[in-house]
Amino acid sequence: MAVSSMRGSRRFLDEFRHDALSGQRQRALLRGLVAHWLAGNVPTLGFQSLMLSLLAKSANILKVPETVSPLLPEMLETLVSVRYSSPSGREVKGQVLTDAIEAMWYPHDAVDAAALSGLADVRVVWGGGEAVRAVANLPRRHDCTDIIFGPKLSIAAIGREALATEPAARRAASGIAIDCSVFDQEACASAHTVFVEQGGAIEPSDFAALLADQMAKANRRLPGLRISGQVAGAVKSARILHFQEGEVFAPRCLEWSVLFRDSKERPPPVYGRTALVRPIADLTRLPAFVDRDTKVVGLALAGSRRVRIAEQLALGGVDRITEPGSMAEFSAPWDGVFALERMVRWVSVR
Repeated sequence: MAVSSMRGSRRFLDEFRHDALSGQRQRALLRGLVAHWLAGNVPTLGFQSLMLSLLAKSANILKVPETVSPLLPEMLETLVSVRYSSPSGREVKGQVLTDAIEAMWYPHDAVDAAALSGLADVRVVWGGGEAVRAVANLPRRHDCTDIIFGPKLSIAAIGREALATEPAARRAASGIAIDCSVFDQEACASAHTVFVEQGGAIEPSDFAALLADQMAKANRRLPGLRISGQVAGAVKSARILHFQEGEVFAPRCLEWSVLFRDSKERPPPVYGRTALVRPIADLTRLPAFVDRDTKVVGLALAGSRRVRIAEQLALGGVDRITEPGSMAEFSAPWDGVFALERMVRWVSVR
């Protein structure tokens, strides 16, 4: 990730190096203080931008949610205990990194919000629309760089090639079950709607049954958190609708649901590990269901047709096209941005 962000070499972060494209010697230096506003639904995502910022040798302030995940302090505690010996025998302690991190919390209407924003050389914001707008509207320095990871949704799509045999379809279903279960569908890269192409050996409704089997297995391996009353109500309402107009594959409890319905529209997400399966006549029509708010498409499709459809999805606004099962993997670029490159300033010497 650092290599792809740093013109092919991480050593630009440590010294002036010759850049073949420009013919100059260049170096990437920190911009300064990086402030990270962590998301309330998946605060651990902010740990990834923090790691990139530490590679840039930046000081960091984390604005944590009021209810912070225990994983975040556990990660920092693990980091401070790390010891590394380089090939030359030099020992590096994890405390060098944790000394560059400060975590804080304040109410949304506190003067601390404006103060933190005014200090930052880089603002990294994770969260929903309201949270992102609140930070974006804070006063900032004229040369401050903003990296916004705002609200997005993701979908999956299964081509008829992946439905040629039951084992192939089961592999695709297994990947989507993981994508629906990781982060309990709260992350922007989580799968919600699953478009299944018609004309394969396995029909879309039969694929929904295979997906239900894999969702049950994923739930045993990755037990979910207790859902809120609001999400529980949405799941129950969605189950009733699909019981009347489609098919419901779900346990009696609300741990997960696979809901099949023949509809020409992309439905709104339900959350609560609810996969909404929709038939689609041909995946060439899939770009009509995406826009700039579509983060990832988990596309089970191979060969030249995959490349053509991926091109259309990219033009439609999608940031990443990947295989089912890897939708939630953090990679560069993320949301179309090489974040590490945005956290540094480039200095050149002729």
